[in-house]
Amino acid sequence: LYVSILKSLFSHISAENTDKDGTFTFNTEFDGLVSKKSKSKKNIKYLTNDEVDRIISYLDANTRDSSHYSYIYALAIKLMMFSGLRASEVLNLTLNDFSVSDQENGEGEQDLYEIHLEETKSGDQQKTYIPIWRIEFELEYFHNLIGDNEFIFKAKNALDDEVIKRNNLYRAVNQILRKIGIKKKGLHLFRHTCAMRAYRKSGNILAVKQLLRHKDEKTTMIYACLLYTSD
Repeated sequence: LYVSILKSLFSHISAENTDKDGTFTFNTEFDGLVSKKSKSKKNIKYLTNDEVDRIISYLDANTRDSSHYSYIYALAIKLMMFSGLRASEVLNLTLNDFSVSDQENGEGEQDLYEIHLEETKSGDQQKTYIPIWRIEFELEYFHNLIGDNEFIFKAKNALDDEVIKRNNLYRAVNQILRKIGIKKKGLHLFRHTCAMRAYRKSGNILAVKQLLRHKDEKTTMIYACLLYTSD
């Protein structure tokens, strides 16, 4: 993104300050510095603010019917969309992995859950955060149903170590999206959405890197470039 902006600047300078013979431009100085975007980067999908609102409205209304799986899907989607968790990380959570963070907001309130992650892509122990009000209704349901050391995302009568399959979560989430008229699909859609919302709000790519727990900021820059080209 930075190189693209600099290239535009020097291209403008070149147009205004060519040599007498008109042969020199700054563009050639940048050849090879900007790599072509890969197909995967171009195909990154994320939800608009309106689509996020529609999903949350649907989930909050649906969990009121006390269906066990409605709580499963609501909590999973919210964790991916508002804390940037991967689906594999969500499915390995227990209630013990949630604790009230010591961090305080501007009013001196502790309003965040700290989520401790044992099973991560890097294999390292990590942590992330989510506002308490986002998921307190769903967590209360599971606190009344299972023990603190049990996996959250499992069938109601399943064994302690028998979590639901990723493929089943994938199909269920896509069905929810279709029900509310959203044509996008996939579980990583919510992590992308979390990243884009965070970057739009803060404009701080390092904060987004920390949120997503990327090791390399080049990975995080995908979202900045996507926002830059889409705008």
